[in-house]
Amino acid sequence: MSKQFTYEYEDDSKNRITFDYSPEADERMDTSVENGVPFLYLNRSAMITLAKTLIKVANGSYSDGFHVHLHKDLNADEPERLVVLLSSQSGPTMSSNRRRDREGMIAPEIATTARWECVHFGTLLEGRKEIERCKERGFSAIQVDLARVQEKGELLARIASAMKFPDYFGMNSDALDECLRDLSWLNPKGVLLVLENSRDLWRQPMLAGSLIETWLFCAESWARDGVPFHLGFTWD
Repeated sequence: MSKQFTYEYEDDSKNRITFDYSPEADERMDTSVENGVPFLYLNRSAMITLAKTLIKVANGSYSDGFHVHLHKDLNADEPERLVVLLSSQSGPTMSSNRRRDREGMIAPEIATTARWECVHFGTLLEGRKEIERCKERGFSAIQVDLARVQEKGELLARIASAMKFPDYFGMNSDALDECLRDLSWLNPKGVLLVLENSRDLWRQPMLAGSLIETWLFCAESWARDGVPFHLGFTWD
């Protein structure tokens, strides 16, 4: 049975992006509200699909950024679907109340437990506060400045330096996957990598998508041992 995932733009254009996804194709999506914070739950296959779509949105009219509002359509007379309302951070329809809504996108302590929703987006302050929480628990909590990073080599070099990859690191996606699955030199109780100033990275959709895909595979591996493994993006 096919389900529908819809993006609706919160502006006068009433634009909408819709695609069908299939639970039988191993794509799982759901939403819930926990402690007043909305969460979008996706498995790896669905996360990759969502990430690629959001990259397309970010490269379009919302290149300056957008805020995602989540709600679930529970109308029994309508097809089951999830709706994501997008509003530009800098657009004329963004009210002061909506700007305040941007706070809390990285929920406190979300990176301190092993969970399959392990890729997060938020403000610089939120990312740094979560790093401090993770450090207090003895985790490997690392921040990387990605200002002006638009090429794969530079991205991998900055991650490798910050995470102290061995000298044999091969500066390619396979080597990144290998090192992220190992990390024996860190012996981590948990991992949080926060990529700051990542706006330029997200202007390279294939590069950002490839990083997320690699991270999700590695997070799944670490989760089997109960080790939190989280990735955060900030760009303010």
